[in-house]
Amino acid sequence: MEQKPFRKLRGVADYIDVIRHHHERWDGKGYPSGLKGNETSFFARLTSIADAFDAMTSSRSYRVALPLEEAYKNILDGKGTQFDPDLVNTFIKVFPKWVDYHKNYHELHKK
Repeated sequence: MEQKPFRKLRGVADYIDVIRHHHERWDGKGYPSGLKGNETSFFARLTSIADAFDAMTSSRSYRVALPLEEAYKNILDGKGTQFDPDLVNTFIKVFPKWVDYHKNYHELHKK
């Protein structure tokens, strides 16, 4: 029998679909279920953009973080294929604020 430990966490049960489906793609070529377009919940589609952007702009053991502008371009390149086009349009609008936040955060946390 498959265990589902997240279902027991308070506050998480309502968002299991986000955990499960944030790697689905707008074009249906994602996983685990191959959902397409609005078949994936709004929050899973939103999280897919946030997760991808965070992954690209965070250093990993196997590569350095991408510059914000390169990650931004990658999100735009995925519009309508990997990502919900309407949510990418929203991402475009908020990106300048994110750049400001990112710069201010790093200024405050310089060692």
